[in-house]
Amino acid sequence: MSDSARLYAYKALFEAKRLVTRADMMEVAEVSLATFKRDIAKLRDQMGMPILFDKDRGGYYLDRNNLSTEIPGLWFNPEELVALLTIQRLIEQLEPGLVGLKLRPLQKN
Repeated sequence: MSDSARLYAYKALFEAKRLVTRADMMEVAEVSLATFKRDIAKLRDQMGMPILFDKDRGGYYLDRNNLSTEIPGLWFNPEELVALLTIQRLIEQLEPGLVGLKLRPLQKN
């Protein structure tokens, strides 16, 4: 499972349950404890998700008072970006201007 797919899987668990155990998240994402810890740190520190741990209840939960629970941006791996830009070029040949402006930022490099 890709990094982005794992992060979205964790988010889906948080949306489905009020409290999610570490075992539940590791099972769904099929990751080791070390990868799980890195993923949680990434969600908290880089993505700004308000993930808290309740020691008494033994699980993680989202701070519902904090509204920034969305994972920002579009995430593509290199192969997906190549595929997207290839499709964009094909569409551009068939119907010029259809999606060109929306995808132009991806073409800068």
